[in-house]
Amino acid sequence: MDSDFYVQIDFQKGTENPERVFQAMSDLIHTFRHIDQDLSSSIATTIQSKLILQDIEAGSIRARLRSILESIDDEGLKELNWKKVVGSYLVKGKYTILKFLEERDKIDNRQQIEDLRESLVNLAEEADIKKFPFYNPIPEARLIKDLQYLGNALAPLLDSDTVKFSGDSEIILINKGFMVSPDAMEDILTERVLTGQYEVFLKVKKPDYLGQSMWEFKHEGKLVPAKILDVMWVQKFQNKEIQLGPGDSIRALVEVKVNYDKYGDVISSHYTVLEVKEIIPLPKSVQQSLRLDF
Repeated sequence: MDSDFYVQIDFQKGTENPERVFQAMSDLIHTFRHIDQDLSSSIATTIQSKLILQDIEAGSIRARLRSILESIDDEGLKELNWKKVVGSYLVKGKYTILKFLEERDKIDNRQQIEDLRESLVNLAEEADIKKFPFYNPIPEARLIKDLQYLGNALAPLLDSDTVKFSGDSEIILINKGFMVSPDAMEDILTERVLTGQYEVFLKVKKPDYLGQSMWEFKHEGKLVPAKILDVMWVQKFQNKEIQLGPGDSIRALVEVKVNYDKYGDVISSHYTVLEVKEIIPLPKSVQQSLRLDF
């Protein structure tokens, strides 16, 4: 099948931390599912890609996988024999990305991402994918995120471990040394930074009792790390003059810095608490039950 591919991890028997092999395989499968979805969505947002485990072999760990393609009812795809073409493109797209990793251990600049994106565009042209009426190249932010997933998946493996990818009879040895740090991703993609100050409520997830790390809050359902610059308030908290624990909230003046890419998509957001104005404790009647679920 044109959409079949293999992932193989060779490891030395008798080595410690055997869970690393299974974790790496699980994370690689998760990563390739993300890549397939990004590649297929660039063709048409109505195409959905799923990975099916066809077989697994012991000795080395070798997983045979297949990309299964589905489409929401779409008039633009009805007249096209698209599944075979797209299935083959997904395998070749993964090859293109893995070949990109061969000669580098990190991303140094945006041009490298643009070059990889252009390689995928050329591949789409060769595979007649660009004839599809909805084709749009993968956004740079999603592409670099896929690379970050790959690097993180490979990180637990030992120097003696090897990882191979194969499909269409071609085998490629995956570079285990590749890594994309969150800071590198932000630096490469950020085109514009907007900063504003707002008064907001932040729910305390994890206080900083020593004054040496970030606090963790929840805001609008998201986990938000933030430094508190209100020195006097922090000193009172650390001297136990102020009682505050997980699940309580603060009303605070917060500076929010949002990084955008050149398409206007959000790359990252950074919160800094400038002044703590009020503490909103949990009612004692619900403290215990809420903190157990928090």
